Amino acid sequence: MQLITFKYKQHFPSPIETDYYGNFPFDERLLAVILNSRQSKTPTGNDPWIVNTLKAIKWAVKKSYVLITSIGMNTWELVCWACGNCGGRQVIVCPVESSTDINQIIDKIVDDFGLDHNKTGWLFFTATQKAKSPKVDWPKRDKLAVSCANIIIPVSLRPDGNIERLLKQYSNDGKNVVINDFKVGYQDKIKKYKQVITKEDLNPKISNMPWDYVTHWARTHYGPYRNESPQSFYSKLVSSGDYYPNSAINTLKQILVEKKIRGSSSNIKDQMSVVGFSSLHPRDVLPLMRWRARYVRWSFEPYGIAISTGTARSIGLRPVIYGKPSLYETLNQQDKPFFQSQGIKDGEWRPENEWRHIGDLDLSVIKPSDMKIIVSKSDEVKAIEWFTESEVISLT
Repeated sequence: MQLITFKYKQHFPSPIETDYYGNFPFDERLLAVILNSRQSKTPTGNDPWIVNTLKAIKWAVKKSYVLITSIGMNTWELVCWACGNCGGRQVIVCPVESSTDINQIIDKIVDDFGLDHNKTGWLFFTATQKAKSPKVDWPKRDKLAVSCANIIIPVSLRPDGNIERLLKQYSNDGKNVVINDFKVGYQDKIKKYKQVITKEDLNPKISNMPWDYVTHWARTHYGPYRNESPQSFYSKLVSSGDYYPNSAINTLKQILVEKKIRGSSSNIKDQMSVVGFSSLHPRDVLPLMRWRARYVRWSFEPYGIAISTGTARSIGLRPVIYGKPSLYETLNQQDKPFFQSQGIKDGEWRPENEWRHIGDLDLSVIKPSDMKIIVSKSDEVKAIEWFTESEVISLT
């Protein structure tokens, strides 16, 4: 890797010890920060906070301000991407561990967000050691971003939230200019707890259909897909209108276009990457389609790819082995990837009747006649038929 060189380097001891690297001077008179409280994990292009954030970015860039940005949350990342996309200069606030090569971090962020090295500066501060989550350093990140800026542009702030308190703290010291031209009201995130589809809603054709399939149920994906860059994701997001671009139905389309279901290691022992299926009949999955506050997502969503059981076995799918954690150590190496803790209370996993494929699953090896594609509504069938030769059936 080529060592990145900078014209300017500067150390700041307070309010948080940090180092600046960039090819333009760190001039506090030109630094602006756009503030948003935490927003929905499934925003849309027409959300007021997104519309006005983009307006604020264009205004700031036109004024030749340098934006303080960051990553790790969609509110910060949207500004990071959009500033670079419209040719603005920015300084990215970023926590780093003492042993981290900052060149690797810089290269990755620049590549992920499509940034210009010469228009991107960096504020690095030391990350909390052995932290279980990067969220631990978010308050430091926010404080550093606001304390450095001379121009503060609030957009959507939760009343008496952390960001609003920071705004009050740093706008009362007389050195900051607050621009309120882009403010919008804060909309609390809507909690989804109701069952999506009931058995009474179920299409009789499916309800009475003999079922010898295992089904992968697609989910809404928060942020970019695993094979998607942030710059691609945020470009889609700002033009998405009233729909979240990586919703469950769009995840299903993505799978059918790629002819691949990508594995995930979430909640899997030893971080093994797997693709999960359920052998349940769709009518028996419906009661399990519930909002799981612990994981901030639905357990299942009504979009799936069903593979005949015989074909599933022939390409390596197997039922999981449910049991207590102590069982795992007694299994041989071939069986361990198929182990799943049976769970306790609301974490009970056994009713899902899970099957599992190790690693990504290539759908191109499966005959279209051995698969059925499941959608939620009948008016979605034709749209999905463009992406597959398999039969598309609707739950309602």
